[in-house]
Amino acid sequence: LIIAADCLYDASLAQAVGRIMGTAVAASSSNVTVLVADPGRLNGRGRSIFLQHFLECVVSSQQQQEEVVVAPEYFVNVETPQDDLRNVGASLSWCGVQETKVGVFIWPPPKKNVSS
Repeated sequence: LIIAADCLYDASLAQAVGRIMGTAVAASSSNVTVLVADPGRLNGRGRSIFLQHFLECVVSSQQQQEEVVVAPEYFVNVETPQDDLRNVGASLSWCGVQETKVGVFIWPPPKKNVSS
């Protein structure tokens, strides 16, 4: 399990986190779960930069193994009530703006339920 939280606020850091996590997934011989939480720093650009570099590493590794990657739902916004944050001494304030949602990225992507 690899976890990163609130690390996508700078373009070079988002790129580095994407490459490090992507390389770890690509190099692993067993299943690795990646969880990234981001409240949308850089107006969401941090997420895009992270995803670009993460997927470059994972896709190039899987293509070498002749496998195909199914694109995940990427970041899913999860409501984060301010009372819950205050109860644990946390805040999602960014430049005076209170965030109410956190984007969550999970790899491998959850399997979709297929109904018949």
